[in-house]
Amino acid sequence: MAYKPTTKSGNAVHAADVASEVKRAMREMFAEAAGKGQSAKNWAGGVSLDEQMEALNWRGDAAIPPGSPVHDILEAFKMHTDLPLDLSFHSFLFFLSNYFLSNGVSIKVGGQIVTPELWTVVLAPSGSGKSYSLSRIASHAPVGARATIEGFASGAKLIEMMRDNEEAGKPQAWLEDEFGQKLKALEQDGSPLFDAKAYLLKAYDGGPISRETKRDSIEVERSNLSIFGATVDSTFMKILTAESLLDGFAQRFAYVLAERDPERHFADYPIYSNEKIEEVTESAWARIMSVPLHSQYEYSSDALDAYKRHFTTMGRIIDAGKGLDVSFFRRLMQRSHRLALAYHIILGDASDKITVVDVEWAMRLTRLHIADAARLIAKKSPDANAALSKAMALEKRLTDSGKKVTPSAVRAGLHAARDDQALAEDIVATLKNMRQ
Repeated sequence: MAYKPTTKSGNAVHAADVASEVKRAMREMFAEAAGKGQSAKNWAGGVSLDEQMEALNWRGDAAIPPGSPVHDILEAFKMHTDLPLDLSFHSFLFFLSNYFLSNGVSIKVGGQIVTPELWTVVLAPSGSGKSYSLSRIASHAPVGARATIEGFASGAKLIEMMRDNEEAGKPQAWLEDEFGQKLKALEQDGSPLFDAKAYLLKAYDGGPISRETKRDSIEVERSNLSIFGATVDSTFMKILTAESLLDGFAQRFAYVLAERDPERHFADYPIYSNEKIEEVTESAWARIMSVPLHSQYEYSSDALDAYKRHFTTMGRIIDAGKGLDVSFFRRLMQRSHRLALAYHIILGDASDKITVVDVEWAMRLTRLHIADAARLIAKKSPDANAALSKAMALEKRLTDSGKKVTPSAVRAGLHAARDDQALAEDIVATLKNMRQ
C-alpha cells in the first residue's frame, strides 16, 4: 500500500507547514547576517532538546515515502557513506525523469500537457562525492535513462549532440559537473557557449530549435531536455550574481542546497561499501521498472483541486514574505507536476491517474525547493543581508533599553526605512516571526 502523508488538514499541507519552511530560511539568513551561526548557538547553550533531536533527521526525510525504492537507496547511502543525501536523491530523480523521457511519457494537467524533464542544480560542499553518488545511482538505472549530453564547449556542439540523440531515439539528458563554471560561460557575451543559452531557453519549452551555418543546417524537432548540474557551493556563490539569479534562464532551475550530516562524521567511514550500496540500488531500480508506464498520465479532479489549494496557500505566503519572485515561484510549482509523476511511480501506482497522494508528496519537496530558493536569493543580496544585520542590531538596542520594536522606532533607527513605512512594518513583522 502506498504511504500517505498525514497533515493537519488531511488532504492539503497546512499553511503553517509552508510558513515554517520560509521561516527557517529567514532564521538562517538573519543568523548568518549577524554572525551567529549554529556553532555560536551551541556554545551559548541555546539549542533546545527538540532542536537537537531534529538535527538527527535529514531535512529531506519529509519528502521520502517510507519503504519506497528511493527510501531504500538513501538508507544505504546513509548507512555506508558520510555524503549529503541530497546528491543521491536528486541524482535518482534525474535518471528517473530521463527514464520517462525515453519512454515518451507526458502528464495532462487540466487542459495542459506537461513533459517530465527536471532542471536541477545541487550545491554541495567540496569533497561531497558528487561523482560517487551519480555513478552509484546510474549503475543500475535503465539504459535509456543514462546521460546523453556531457562536456560540450559550444552552442554548436550542444545542438549537434541533441540532433544525434533525436535521430538515435535517445532522451535529451544533460549531466554537468562544476555547473557553476558552465553557467558563467553561458551568460558571458562572446563566449563560445553564449549562443547555447538561446537553445536551452527553447528547450525548456520543448519546442524545435535550429542552427544555420554556411555548410550545414541542424534541426531538433523535440528538444525536451533534462538537466542535472552539480557544483561546489562556495564556488557557485562566487560565480552567481544577484542579477543572474533573477534572470529568466537561471530561474528555470530548482536549486538544492545540500549540507553535510553532522551525525555522520567522515572519520567513521574509512571505506564506502560500494557492493552493498549497489545491491540496494539494483533492487530499487528493479522495483521502479516493474511498474508499468503509460504514455500519458492525467490528474484526477481531486489531485487538481489539491494542487490549486497548495498554489493559493503558498502563493499568498510568498507574496506576503516578498522572499521569492512570482515567476520563480510559478516555475517551481510547474515543476511539481513532474514531481507528482515521479512520486506516482516511486509509490508503485500502476494506474494512469495522478492522485492526491502524489500531489501531497510533490508539494513536500516543492516546499524545500522554495525554501532553498529563498535562502539562495538572500545570500546573494548584500544589501538585504546588510539591512537584516542592522535590523537585528537595532532590535537588540531597543530591547536592552526597555523600548518596543515598532515601525516608528525602526524608521527612526534605520536609514533605509526612514521614509518607508511599509518597509518598517515588514521589518517589525520579520523580527517578530523570528522570535516565534
